[in-house]
Parts: sequence; C-alpha cells; structure tokens
Amino acid sequence: MADLSDVEIGLAILATQAVYPSGSSSASITGQDCRVYRGWPLPAPLNSDLRNGIANVTVFPDEQPGRVTAFYPDDNQVINTGPLLTAAVDGTAVTFGGTAQIGQMAGLLVDGKAYPYRVAAGDSAASVAANLADLVRADQIATLNGPTLVVPAAVHLVARVVVLNQLQQQLRRQERLFHVACWCPSPATRDQVAVAIDQVIAPLAFLSFPEGTAGRITYHGTTVSDRGEDAFLYRRDLIYQVEYPTILTSPISEMLFGDLILNTDQMIV
Repeated sequence: MADLSDVEIGLAILATQAVYPSGSSSASITGQDCRVYRGWPLPAPLNSDLRNGIANVTVFPDEQPGRVTAFYPDDNQVINTGPLLTAAVDGTAVTFGGTAQIGQMAGLLVDGKAYPYRVAAGDSAASVAANLADLVRADQIATLNGPTLVVPAAVHLVARVVVLNQLQQQLRRQERLFHVACWCPSPATRDQVAVAIDQVIAPLAFLSFPEGTAGRITYHGTTVSDRGEDAFLYRRDLIYQVEYPTILTSPISEMLFGDLILNTDQMIV
C-alpha cells in the first residue's frame, strides 16, 4: 500500500536523478558529493558536510497532517501479471516451457480428472512435467521426456497454468505537503541544486509507486532560509503537494479448472 514512506522514496529518487544525471557513480552537477536522503539532517554531520562543500538534499512531510480527499471502499482491482510457465498440448502430449516460479500452478485435465501441481522453489519446466507425470501415474500410464509429458490413453487432454494474482482495494486517497529541502554550502550551489531538482519534478503530473498506483503531484511553493548564525548554510525548500492512495492488497488465486461436465459427446471445462 502507498504510504508516506513511498512518497518520500519516490521524491528522493527524483532528486537523486536531478543531482546525478549520469548516475551516482559519476560526478554530481556541483562537482562535489551530494547526499540525498529522507528525514531531517543531524546537525553535526550536516555542518561537517557544508564546511567541506557537500550539499544535502532531504525529503520529509510537512508538519501539517494533510487531509483525506476521498473514500473508495468498493473500488477493487485484480492485478493479473500472467504466468511465465507455459503448457502446450499436442494430441496426448503436453510440453511445458518458460519459467517456473513460486505463485504459479500447473494442471492437467485427463478425461475429466484434474491433476494440479503448485510450483515450488527450484522447479523448472521439466520438473513440473515430472511431478504431474507422477500424479497421473496413480491412475494410468504417463511417460516423460524432459519437459514433455505423454498420456497415451488420454481421450481428452487439457493443460493449464495459472498464477497467484493480487487483489487491490483502494481504501482512501489523501493529500499532504512534502518538502524537498536543499541544504547547501553557498548560494550558487543552492540555486544550482534546487533548480535541477525542480526541473525534474515540475513536469510530472503523477508520482509512481511500487505496487502500481500513482499519486497526483503539484507544486505548492518555495521557502528560502539563509541562517545568519551559520555562514555555511544556505537552504531552499521545494514544496510539493501529493495526493496518494491507501491500498489494501491481498492474494487471489485464478481457477485452474472449473465445473466439469463429462458425457459421451462433450466435455466443458
């Protein structure tokens, strides 16, 4: 579920891209190291960095708690990633391919009887076929050649692979202000860092989150602080308003085989 931490991480990633446009292994736009992190800086490390020409960029929520903008108690969405394991039937033979991963289930339907197998850690297409062959052999002959399984006596043979999906329910949306604060050793560095970050964030309408949702992001304002008691600190806060969702995520399985009706003429699966 999207959380304050997800918003902070997303903004910190964007700020890092702004000050290290060629990647963090290359030089920053200031020519000096630049630290980007969440939260409020500790005074001693910050003062040390500033005296050594190192800018700090921190991301944190505003003191105001924000507000809930909407509730969506019945807004459900199934995130279907699709299985990476494949199964192809050719007559009485089934050939498995692709990638076997935890969360997938493979199954055979042989003349109306289902044989399901849940993929385990370390499985491959060949081991999935082998495990299904063992299940079928309890009732009839099944031969195996690598990832290909053959049931010679089968009249109706169906093979399927399903995956454990995610059910997402959007519980509410809320908005809050977030600061991207630039703590710099000189006015020139402050201007350079702040402008670069704003140019990366300003064109965005949405901030993406790991679970696939997004938050609406808009510019809210800027504050500037030159502390007279500290000649090395020049600060500018870029303030953005982010409206983001709170999502409840739970696993949901696909049906491998449904109700079976078998007669001499037709089988429905």
